[in-house]
Amino acid sequence: MANIPTIPGSARVQDQQIGAKRDVTPQLRALGQLRQTVGAANNAVQEGMSAIVDYEEKKRKAEEAYVFNSSSLSFQKMHSDFLHNVKKTPDEQIVPNWTEQTQTWKQQQLDQYGSKLSPRATKIFNMNLDNAIGQSTAKFQVVADKLGSQRREGAAVANWNEFLKSGDPEMATKAMSSIKLAQAAGDITPEKVAYYQSQVQPVLQKNQILNGIDHDPYATLKDIDAGKFKSVPETELSTLRNTAEKQVNYLQRTTAGEAVNDYQTSGLPKSDKELADLKASGKVTGEFVKNYKAMVARTDYHTAQDEQALMLNRLRDMDLSDSDNPEKDVRQVTDEAASLPPQLQKEIHTLADTKLKAAKTGQRNEMHAEQLDLMRQAHEESMGRILISPRTDTEPARSAESVESIERMDDDKFAAEFGENADRKDVLKTAKDFEASEKLRYANAQKAFVNWTKTKKGAEATPEQAAAERERLGFGRYSTTDDVAAAYKAGKVDRGTAKEILLRQFGVP
Repeated sequence: MANIPTIPGSARVQDQQIGAKRDVTPQLRALGQLRQTVGAANNAVQEGMSAIVDYEEKKRKAEEAYVFNSSSLSFQKMHSDFLHNVKKTPDEQIVPNWTEQTQTWKQQQLDQYGSKLSPRATKIFNMNLDNAIGQSTAKFQVVADKLGSQRREGAAVANWNEFLKSGDPEMATKAMSSIKLAQAAGDITPEKVAYYQSQVQPVLQKNQILNGIDHDPYATLKDIDAGKFKSVPETELSTLRNTAEKQVNYLQRTTAGEAVNDYQTSGLPKSDKELADLKASGKVTGEFVKNYKAMVARTDYHTAQDEQALMLNRLRDMDLSDSDNPEKDVRQVTDEAASLPPQLQKEIHTLADTKLKAAKTGQRNEMHAEQLDLMRQAHEESMGRILISPRTDTEPARSAESVESIERMDDDKFAAEFGENADRKDVLKTAKDFEASEKLRYANAQKAFVNWTKTKKGAEATPEQAAAERERLGFGRYSTTDDVAAAYKAGKVDRGTAKEILLRQFGVP
């Protein structure tokens, strides 16, 4: 039976005595490891929480940056739109309108973005909005002041102009008073005041001329020729004189027509005194008075008909497109017609009115105008291909672009273009003769075409028939000598015209 150790010291294996030392290193080691594990876990939690806080802070700052950028973009767009329309806004309303608009905009920005900002960011955001609004308002105040000054200056200048429109010298002082009043208000600089002062007499005299042209062009024309308007610049005075002269010619022509019509209707001629008064006032010419008296005394009607036909012919052939004074050109014919019986003068005056109307409006038949343009183009092409010498069995045709191109050539190029034995003087003479001849050929052909358009056949022509008439006159468009030969065989050009085209365009004799 086993021994049960009940009494200390009686056991076979000696019992551990209470109070004796024990080795706790393993337990301490295990406890340390546990503490390290718990500490690591705690650090990990702390690091995780810090990362979350950093992320949220970055996200908040990013959102705040977005708010600031979006608000800035919105402001810039609003500013640009307002600036674009600022000149359409009365200057006194610019700043009030801008203030009202920006305050509404600011409140919208705060309502839209206020919840996304921290207190500090909200404070900065408010400051930025106020700064932007304040700076822009100051700039718009400058703009408004400038526009207001321009408006007031414009009113002063308009008043200045209005006073001078009368042409009354007594208005000069009143005109300058409006300018000086604006200067006192700071709207016009002293330099501008000096300028307007220097322009008083030129503008005043210019208006005197314009008013005179309306009321008495003949007397005004005499005053211009007498040197009465010395303050008006020469170029401007020349233009005004031309206007006055045109008005005089118009008045003389219409007054003469009315006098003839009165005689035709009543059978009672004007007295010598009436004619003298009309002439003295410049309403008719001395030539008209002489011929008017001849009309009254005239008995040979058949001779008058022949003279009328010649006058109508002159009038129809008259080219007013380049005239400096069409009224004067036509009036010279109508003055001559004053010697005819009244019933023969009517057609001349009617044709005169038609010619003047056409000269003013520049109307042409579009189809015929196109053919004239094509004729001009063909002429311009021929002028850029000046024949110097025709083609021979041993030498090619030689040509030049222009007289000037020959003059600019150096000796080597000249010899290469026209031959070693060519004389520059002779070549230049040939080129100049060709140009003169070509201009005359073009002028005659153009005149012939215009006359053709006035005929019944020309007026009723189709586009194809109009083109055929242009080609018949020697202004078709040909690329090769075969084209010219084909046109001749088809009867579009005669033999002489075909040979001329071959020589001028291709150098074929």
